[in-house]
Amino acid sequence: MNIHSTKLWENPKIVLTILSKISKLDLTVIFGNPKIYVLKNKNKIVSFSVIKKRHGYKELKAVYTYPEFRKMGYMLKLLRYISKRHKGLYLFCNSNLECFYKKINFIKVDKKPTALAWRCTLYNTIINLFSKKELIVMKQ
Repeated sequence: MNIHSTKLWENPKIVLTILSKISKLDLTVIFGNPKIYVLKNKNKIVSFSVIKKRHGYKELKAVYTYPEFRKMGYMLKLLRYISKRHKGLYLFCNSNLECFYKKINFIKVDKKPTALAWRCTLYNTIINLFSKKELIVMKQ
């Protein structure tokens, strides 16, 4: 198993996964060729996550593990690796994932950068039209 960082557009399989599997509400993750961390096992991409620089802060985005590798601890290993290299990351996620992110020292925050607060409010407004899910903002 190895973890490396690269640029998003150097990984066509991951770009296609983001376009087809990651929330359609925030496809901005693909713009600007952000840094991506990739965890591979036996040369197969298992998990990945994007670090996106935004208006004065960094955001953890597009956290994904391919279905055949889920529930094996790969994402936790990848996020611990990323957390050692990037401090003060923000993310927003479904509230049911709060316990998972607490394992890598993220905490739910009320005070957030303006751009992130605006996006979270907008997404929660849209999501509440269709479901009872709530997005929350967490910081490392």
